[in-house]
Amino acid sequence: MDLYTIYDHPKDYPDKIVVRRWFIGRGKTEDKGVWCLAKTLEEARESLPEGLVNISRYSEDDYGIIESWV
Repeated sequence: MDLYTIYDHPKDYPDKIVVRRWFIGRGKTEDKGVWCLAKTLEEARESLPEGLVNISRYSEDDYGIIESWV
């Protein structure tokens, strides 16, 4: 399953909102890299494939995570 996580100005792209794609499989999580570099949260959301569902942010998530989509 693919998971898309939106980050608020991470250290590697301090002037961008970043969408990273992750592969979540049985017993493993694999970083598939940067999906989108955006100027705004709306632009980042528009880059996501259609049909995804927003997962609320968990309290234990890194502070730079805005939201995730599956």
